[in-house]
Amino acid sequence: MAKDVWKKLCERYEGRGKQTIAQLIGELFWSTLMDESPMETQLNTMCQKAYILSSLSQPLDDTLVAVAMVISLPVSYATLQMILMSSSDKLNTKTVIVQVLVEERQRQANNSQSALIAKDLPRRTSFSARTRRNQGKSAYTAKFLDMQKRTVKRRRLLKKL
Repeated sequence: MAKDVWKKLCERYEGRGKQTIAQLIGELFWSTLMDESPMETQLNTMCQKAYILSSLSQPLDDTLVAVAMVISLPVSYATLQMILMSSSDKLNTKTVIVQVLVEERQRQANNSQSALIAKDLPRRTSFSARTRRNQGKSAYTAKFLDMQKRTVKRRRLLKKL
């Protein structure tokens, strides 16, 4: 009894027809992943669509799903996309997911390092303060000394990191 009700609910809301299959295939191959959202959840959604297609008696080859994932990557992942597509190894979903997540983590680490460096850099002095400090010197000498001081400060900050 309960099994029959569940089966009818699944047929009603998940759909079993050609339209549902066409919609899922379209979503799988025409979607574009976004940088703003975590890649893992977006890739898992694509895997879920492939799983639903296989449960609807329309299984897709794992390599085909992996290619769909690669071509759905955002433009900022163009280098990784090129590497994955030109690889001589056979693509599979696990490999693609791992490579994308590694790339995402590296980007997050680089962004956090950039933020730390920007936070620690000294603020620039105003133009009038620099002019007062360098009065009596030629414009070239004043600029050279000012640049030299900034370079020394930056090197010290980078050594701390």
